[in-house]
Amino acid sequence: AHIWSEVDAGTVSCAPGQRMANTDWFHIDIEGVSAHGSMPHKGVDAVVVGAEMVNGLQVLVSRDVSPFDPVVVTVGEFHGGEARNIMAGHAYLSGTVRTWTEKLRREVPDRLERIVSKMGHAFGAKVKFTFEEGNAGLSNDPVCAEVARRAVVDMLGKSAVSDYRGTLSGEDFSEYLNIVPGVFCFVGTRNPEVGASHPQHSCHFTIDESVLAKGSMVAAQWACRMLAAE
Repeated sequence: AHIWSEVDAGTVSCAPGQRMANTDWFHIDIEGVSAHGSMPHKGVDAVVVGAEMVNGLQVLVSRDVSPFDPVVVTVGEFHGGEARNIMAGHAYLSGTVRTWTEKLRREVPDRLERIVSKMGHAFGAKVKFTFEEGNAGLSNDPVCAEVARRAVVDMLGKSAVSDYRGTLSGEDFSEYLNIVPGVFCFVGTRNPEVGASHPQHSCHFTIDESVLAKGSMVAAQWACRMLAAE
């Protein structure tokens, strides 16, 4: 179970099937040619190349993949330059890719590398692209999910069953579910009255702590139901 800012406090989502995305990572090193900022024609500006790549990577999302096949490409880091009057000779980007299908997950690395290598060539920079595979997508076992739904009803009532569509966030609990059947529940914590309305990983993120006991109650009841069934 995981507290979740997109689900209302007092409710729990435990639907069957895929609930979270494949989570992978990339790193791009850009080697340009350093020069004085007043003489841009003497070098290759790695910051300019990187800036173009930040936008260019979104072509994968907007033009290279079917809109019916969810994918997210996020650049979380952009570092380059050492002084305000020096054109950067080196920069790097790093970020994450989230995909919903295994087929697209296998295709993404080559597609991203093609984009960044062509852009590097266009600007006269050398580019090294590194792709790191992370966690697989998370999928709930239907039987375990149904037991969880009943546990929510037992403890919190029918209105506490949340209809949440899932997320392209990732979770390493998926690796357990690739070995044994189980269920991952989103314990809602969204409650504007206590300031709990900011997204996961936001610097303003906070929770409605009253949901912690409720989530624990559901987890215990799920265990009791599963053991009773055996």
